[in-house]
Amino acid sequence: MAEDHNTTTDGRRVDWFQVGADHWQGNQARLLAICEAIEWHSLPHETGMMQGEAIKALIREHRLPRVSHVADSHELAPYGLVGIRAHYANADVDFFAVDEGSHISSLCAFVAEKAVQHG
Repeated sequence: MAEDHNTTTDGRRVDWFQVGADHWQGNQARLLAICEAIEWHSLPHETGMMQGEAIKALIREHRLPRVSHVADSHELAPYGLVGIRAHYANADVDFFAVDEGSHISSLCAFVAEKAVQHG
């Protein structure tokens, strides 16, 4: 049976961004494991300037709403990995990007759809 790289171990959908394909193609199992194990920090959280600027830029660029947690990792050295937990009306999303120093590439998002409430 082929490995499923489109679902996390807890059942969330994984959306892989084409812009980050250079990082994830052929490397999805490793990246999923790293992203699932990343340590999240509730806001406010002090972090290094470069990670903080990367996180702020991603929040602006992707218009991520109601950010509650951030994360960063050096597991992809020489690149950095940053995570942002955002909360939409219809889903909670853990967004991940690779910080290459000169630019940031969106990598993937773990999406947990919220149940629709009928009134």
